[in-house]
Order: sequence, then C-alpha cells, then structure tokens
Amino acid sequence: MNSMYQWQTQAEDAHYLVIRLGQRKVSFTYAGKCINLRRTGSLTALVELLLHPYRQIRAGDLYRLSHTGSQPEKGQTGRVNETLPIPWADMETIRQIKRRLVSLNERIAELENWHDYARLDELREEREQLIQSLATYLLPNGKLRTSPTQNRKCYQTLAHGITRLLRLLTTRMPDLSTSLQASLQLGNTMVYLPPEHLQVIVIESGEKN
Repeated sequence: MNSMYQWQTQAEDAHYLVIRLGQRKVSFTYAGKCINLRRTGSLTALVELLLHPYRQIRAGDLYRLSHTGSQPEKGQTGRVNETLPIPWADMETIRQIKRRLVSLNERIAELENWHDYARLDELREEREQLIQSLATYLLPNGKLRTSPTQNRKCYQTLAHGITRLLRLLTTRMPDLSTSLQASLQLGNTMVYLPPEHLQVIVIESGEKN
C-alpha cells in the first residue's frame, strides 16, 4: 500500500472517516470519535472494499488479498486459486483451538479481577473468533464439517468477520456503522456502494502500535 489513499465525494456536507493502519492496530476516526481495533484479515478486507468503491471483488480474491497480502493478478476475473489457504481444520487444529480457549478463559478471568479493560477487549475478541472458528469447523455433534466450495468458504469467513466489525463500530459510531451496513454487499462477490455524504481517507502509518 502507498502511504495514503483517498476517495472523495462532491457533497458539501461530506463526513470524514479517517482510517489509520498500523501493523497490529487500526483506528477509525469519525465525527470526533475514535475507536481502535486489532488488525485482522476481516478488517483488512473491509478497508480494501472502502478503498475501491463500486469495484466488485470475488470473495476468494478478497480473502487472499486480505489474509495473505497477494494481489489478484491483472485481468483476473475472480477465479479462486485452488491452493488458496482457506481456514479449514483437522482434529489436531481443533485441539489446539480448544487449548487456546482454555488459556484465554483463564487469562480473561485474571484481567477481570485486575480491571484491565483494554487488554480484556483484545482477548475477548480473540476468544470470539476462536469460538466462531469452532462453529465453522465442527458440526453440532462435534464432527468435522465437510468443506464447501472454496469461494463459499471465503464468503462465509469474510461476511461474518466484517459483520462483526460493524457491530463493534455500533458501540461508538452508530451512524457510521448503519451507513456502512447499508453500503456493503457481502456475497460471493463483494462491493462497497458509497453514500454521497461519506468521504474515506486511509493512511498506512507503518507503526507497530
């Protein structure tokens, strides 16, 4: 990415959404309010959509772009690479996730006693993502799910992650969250149809934050 990207509307009453990308954290600033989020693949995908309004992007391409950093090849029509690293699991992976959940639950309990709310939010977000991963990987009876098509898996992962991010924004920026929810189409092909009043600026700082 370059140091700054900007997309502008011609509306005189435009509101600014400023997104600052660090290596680990991302900040959203809008209407005098700021929220910091962990830089995840889903968040990177959301930013990519905001950077390219009206551009239809196949879920498989967007997943690869946001989770591995590889750009879709020029002229590519959205064909999903069969070697794309999709989040699917074997039983050893499931066991590792469960062990991590046990560790997280213990750590969260400690931080709750210490009232360390900043760190708590990060760990709770990680726990929620791991729980969702288990729900994606496992049937209710505990058996591994049969893998759906590549692009379908990408869509499910991205749609859930982006929707969850928009819910997090609702707590601090309800107007922005509502606007983005109405402007994003999250299907096998994803696209951002920007409202006239919103101006988005994305800055990549390079800071580890």
